[in-house]
Amino acid sequence: MRTDILPEQIADELRNLQDQVTPVNVESIKQIIAEEFGAPVEEVFARFDDSCIAAASMGQAHHAQLKSGEEVAVKIRRPDIESIVANDIEILWDLASLVDKRYEWARTYQVLDLVEEFSTAVHKELDYTREARNTKKLYSFFSDNDQVVIPKVYDDYSSARVLTLDYINGYKVQDLIEHTPAGIDKTTLCEWLVRSFLDQALIFGIFHGDPHPGNLFFFSGNKIGYIDFGQVGYLNETMKRDFGDLIIGLMKGNTDLLVRTLSVMTDIPDDLNERQFKTDLDALREKYYMLPFKKVHIGKVVHDIFEVTKNIGLAFQRTIHCSENHSSHSRELLPNLIVK
Repeated sequence: MRTDILPEQIADELRNLQDQVTPVNVESIKQIIAEEFGAPVEEVFARFDDSCIAAASMGQAHHAQLKSGEEVAVKIRRPDIESIVANDIEILWDLASLVDKRYEWARTYQVLDLVEEFSTAVHKELDYTREARNTKKLYSFFSDNDQVVIPKVYDDYSSARVLTLDYINGYKVQDLIEHTPAGIDKTTLCEWLVRSFLDQALIFGIFHGDPHPGNLFFFSGNKIGYIDFGQVGYLNETMKRDFGDLIIGLMKGNTDLLVRTLSVMTDIPDDLNERQFKTDLDALREKYYMLPFKKVHIGKVVHDIFEVTKNIGLAFQRTIHCSENHSSHSRELLPNLIVK
């Protein structure tokens, strides 16, 4: 949870929203399974636990066992969620339109575009067949990497409303913050966490679009597990090269490279004051470069960059926010880590 942005009390409450939303009655869940597979849950699975292991806003998961013996997690979409989502998005459109008309900051941050992007992402996330395809792609990409665990999808037990995957269960981010379990070295784990994201974005061209702590597990041997690929991002070859340049510029404190890369990745207005823009980025470099993570609030860094760029309308791609999430988790696990 982003305690670098939020007060600890609020962060504690928001942690519960990642996978601890009030669950749907299990009988309603079993009814959906029966409708999807044409048989009662007792005939579909060898065992199906009534208590859910995680409940989120659009679905919940139950531990089960296939008749062939595999332990699985069964993710079921909440009943009537389509109408709930439609109503919520309509409210968001109304609010976004209102603030867009009244406030310059709303136009600068392109709130209407954000709502449109959010609406598209949510509707895609409602289709579990899409999530199954995303998961299988990442499962294939990481099949030769013993440090990254992606659950296997069981197609015969999956549909648009039900998704069945390998059951994986490990330590959460908060567990590792509170203590260091045997078989885990936090420095190595943090390096693998960041590397796993870079592999996704810069090599595979597809990356986890919602890497909050509820979607991450950690295991002995410094292994990392990802779940919930309802939201993913894509980078083509040009975008991968540009994002790589941006990372290099940030890591090396190369302001010229940052300016050039941002100029390629975003629409630069004709009246841009390039000297002032570069000066502001220089100031950020001096403020944050090579500080220990315990002294760097990464959310504040992103906020400061937004402050520098908002007057010229630069809009960052989603990849930056996902990368920052991985860095934030690393900082929480190992506050003294220095990024070189």
